[in-house]
Amino acid sequence: DNLWTVRSDPREPVNTPGGLNAGNAQVAQALRTALASSVLEAQMLGWTGSTVWGQVQGALRGERWIPIHGGSGDLGIYNAIDSIPVGQGVREVLFGTSYIQAVELAKNGPSAKALLSYSQSSNPASPHYADQTERFSRKQWVTLPFNDLQIITDPAFRTTIIAK
Repeated sequence: DNLWTVRSDPREPVNTPGGLNAGNAQVAQALRTALASSVLEAQMLGWTGSTVWGQVQGALRGERWIPIHGGSGDLGIYNAIDSIPVGQGVREVLFGTSYIQAVELAKNGPSAKALLSYSQSSNPASPHYADQTERFSRKQWVTLPFNDLQIITDPAFRTTIIAK
């Protein structure tokens, strides 16, 4: 009950609860214990203060290690990516986010961007084996065409007429 300085309010789900109550001795001690435990665990895994998440978590495509952002969906993370330990301090992505799309409903019409995390082919010989996974790793969103002009000016646009 004393963890937050601002208690949970069902009428304010986005803004409450909030503010860790570090002034409370029990909360402060629990925070110190959790932090110390996390530091020890990270050190046991060989992580240092300069270790970045892409060195820890990634997707293996052939011999290529592709750094992957995101964390466990159990933690309430929007970009849920779950991984398993595959070596000392290294985790390989097992499953999680496969497609993300963000749409803005702007005054001049919708604007949409997307990311595909697992690429389109499981064949290592395909040019699409790791291409989208690498884009996902670099957070390189793809702008999706929406209106007629955007669609017909897309370099990949093709018209096929099917007649009886």
